[in-house]
Amino acid sequence: MDAAEQTSAFSAIISAINDSDVAVFGVMDYWTFDGYLAIKSLQGRNGKPALSKTVLPGMKLRVEAPVEYRLNIHVLLSDELSTQHLQDFKNALLVGAIDRPLSDGTNDVVFLGFTFRGTRLRWSDEAFGDFRHRIRQLTGRSWGVSMDYRLNQLAKYLRGWMNYFGISDHYRPVPVLDHWVRRRVRMCYWKQWRRTRTKSSRPKVR
Repeated sequence: MDAAEQTSAFSAIISAINDSDVAVFGVMDYWTFDGYLAIKSLQGRNGKPALSKTVLPGMKLRVEAPVEYRLNIHVLLSDELSTQHLQDFKNALLVGAIDRPLSDGTNDVVFLGFTFRGTRLRWSDEAFGDFRHRIRQLTGRSWGVSMDYRLNQLAKYLRGWMNYFGISDHYRPVPVLDHWVRRRVRMCYWKQWRRTRTKSSRPKVR
């Protein structure tokens, strides 16, 4: 999304907020206040609509806790805080187990399959390599299992991977990965349909 598209999108968000019956909103982002700051900087500028509702800065964090499940917290702060106050709050947070501040100046840090690039969260190159390796195993044409079993195992792995890495800010490769996985599944069907007559009579797998 380029700058013009971002401006148009945030203008639509501001208009939707103003038209809503809700009096107070919180803008939540993982690890950052970028969305809130973008709305505040755009509203009322160059003919853009001004906010008529209360909008609070928020941040969503995954915290360390003595539980077996993932624990997320949502932090809402006052809309009277300055950009510097919000930046100071973020800088005071520590990335668990590596004792590094969550600041814009933080170099790339890899932890539990994620890479922290400044305030951006992405899956690491190692995790992505493991993903591609596992997909190749599950869609290997020499794996002698039924297609129902193969697709079941593939669906379980993809759901688990997306549930874990779904908080990443790195979305651009997802459509390419989707096409790649579908192409490998088609190859498995093509291998299973051994005869030319069978291949031509079967419906196409999309």
